[in-house]
Amino acid sequence: MRKFTSVLLIIFCAALLVTLTSCSDAGELLTATIQIIGHDRVMLSATQAEFAHGETLLAITKRMARKDGITVLVSGIEMNARIEGFDGMYSGDKGQNSGWVYFVNGEPEMAGCAACEVKAGDRIEWKFADDIYTHYDIDDAHPTGSGGAI
Repeated sequence: MRKFTSVLLIIFCAALLVTLTSCSDAGELLTATIQIIGHDRVMLSATQAEFAHGETLLAITKRMARKDGITVLVSGIEMNARIEGFDGMYSGDKGQNSGWVYFVNGEPEMAGCAACEVKAGDRIEWKFADDIYTHYDIDDAHPTGSGGAI
């Protein structure tokens, strides 16, 4: 019985240690780089953004843009929310298919920015595109979905 109690106590302590470690990791701030490049100017130069684990790209982008005095226009709600414009430069301004696209670590993303969880070390680039469909493998005559947070 004594051996069983000792083993049980060791398992309990190990589980407690794992739980405490997970809780402390969840509270740590992570960093990523974000930049916003408009049609004719850089709106936000590459900037380090601190964020909490599980925070979405939409939340981080809005916070960092507003911190730098950049207005952000968001349409939609919850997981369907998307960025329509930064500082007066809106989707549709340069033609029907123009708008905002984003890249994570140099790759275009298909998920909307409200559904995209940022990871530590990610490099996020928002770019204004004259034709958003050229950034994705999508036929502009038959678009499927909203693409990467246009």
